[in-house]
Amino acid sequence: MTLEGFRDDMTGGWTFGYVEALKSAGMSPFLVLVSARVRRPVRWIHRDTGAPMWVLPAARAFRATRGRRLRLAPLLATPPVRLAGALRAERCRAVICQEYEYPRFDACVLTGRVLGIPCFGTFQGGDRPNALEKPLRPLTIRLSSGLIVGSSRERGRVRSTYHPPPGKVAAIPNPLDLAEWGPSDRGAAREELAVADGRTVVVWHGRIDIPQKGLDVLVEAWRRVSSRRPGRDVLLLIGSGRDTADMARLVGTLPAGSVDWRDEFVLDRGRMRRFLAAGDVYVFPSRHEGFPVAPVEAIACGLPVVAADAPGVADIFPEGERSGGLIVPCEDPDALAEALVGLLEHPDRRAAMREHALRRAQEGFSLESVGARLRDFLVARGVTPPG
Repeated sequence: MTLEGFRDDMTGGWTFGYVEALKSAGMSPFLVLVSARVRRPVRWIHRDTGAPMWVLPAARAFRATRGRRLRLAPLLATPPVRLAGALRAERCRAVICQEYEYPRFDACVLTGRVLGIPCFGTFQGGDRPNALEKPLRPLTIRLSSGLIVGSSRERGRVRSTYHPPPGKVAAIPNPLDLAEWGPSDRGAAREELAVADGRTVVVWHGRIDIPQKGLDVLVEAWRRVSSRRPGRDVLLLIGSGRDTADMARLVGTLPAGSVDWRDEFVLDRGRMRRFLAAGDVYVFPSRHEGFPVAPVEAIACGLPVVAADAPGVADIFPEGERSGGLIVPCEDPDALAEALVGLLEHPDRRAAMREHALRRAQEGFSLESVGARLRDFLVARGVTPPG
């Protein structure tokens, strides 16, 4: 995706969920991105949310390392002086940084300390620090004002690794705009997709990244489902990404007609909602996540979910089936297939889980509820409230 595409077409996801949630709580969020494509700071307006969007040129030292496999390169990417300029221009009161286990967090914290601006980190599935980052990370986490971590598993790791004081780590999930995500006309959606009468539909959507998203596990599980229920179900996949060629080979090994793969990035939330509306069950086989948005989108549309136990999943479904989800072990195609078959063969069970899913989405992930929690945490950790 180009920067202009991000500005004009990108919606949803955790980033813009945060933007909308903070706006609902009376705050005025803006975005800062760093790119080697620009040579001077650019200030745009994101089309969908109206949020200001700064694009800063990557530091010269980083541009000099492009194309080289240097572990030092990420440490050089964020330009502190230009970051400070953008923060001053927007009269910034707090920085919320994607991932505290990335070098950008170190740069944001240190820049914030110089400017007297509190800096917070979030967890969206970031990698562990490499050897060059490790000596600095305990310091910047200690100097930061707080961490926002939706995953209980990750909160445990942070506490055992960095020993933050009580109150510094907040258990706040990623939000979702429920006005944009909700049940739609199932019959019309299935007609649009030409789903044959009597067939049940299992949906997955996201980035085609086979190892992280567990798509190889999903293919093997679907092979088992198809052998037990030949011709009765279709797996609807929506997404594209770096592993599309390998994914095509995997899908090609499945029974003909058992998979409908839409190899594209779908940025239109209304269109994606129609895809989800055509489904009977949502499947989520990921190996690694931060706090995943896709299953929340699914339950907001009224789909029962079968999910692998990746980080964040248990926090979405704290009561399992009564939260709208069945959780199975990661990397276990047999368990995934068994749970899918159990739902596909029992429509009454799916209907009950649908009601649980809708209630869980409303109570746990609305912009208003998450926005209020974010605001309260920021203010409690020293951010001056607006107004």
